[in-house]
Amino acid sequence: MPKRVTDLTFLRNFSDGNQVLYEKYIRLFLTDTVSLMNTLHKSINEDDWKACETISHTLRARFNFMGIKEGEDMLKSIKENASAEKNIADAKENIEAVSCLFKSAVKELEEELNFLKNSGIGF
Repeated sequence: MPKRVTDLTFLRNFSDGNQVLYEKYIRLFLTDTVSLMNTLHKSINEDDWKACETISHTLRARFNFMGIKEGEDMLKSIKENASAEKNIADAKENIEAVSCLFKSAVKELEEELNFLKNSGIGF
């Protein structure tokens, strides 16, 4: 079994037993983060450093919320490179790696929502 990229411990604690809130944050991540990922790709390809810096900062917070620790460091590096307008190759490589993590996270989070829906038990 492959290693999970998400760790929902923080979200569980933050939700304080409120399953509706827990599921809401997962759904928000699933719906809103897709457009941010697309915009991140676009910004780096268009050398829009300011947008790349802002989006990577926003994504880092969202990844943290879903416990995607591996992505946090990459997003920090992307933000720093964008801020300094340097190391475009590294930034592009990190964006591709973050995209792969994001795809894995989406699958895991969808599975989590399906489990909660079908099990009838709380988290």
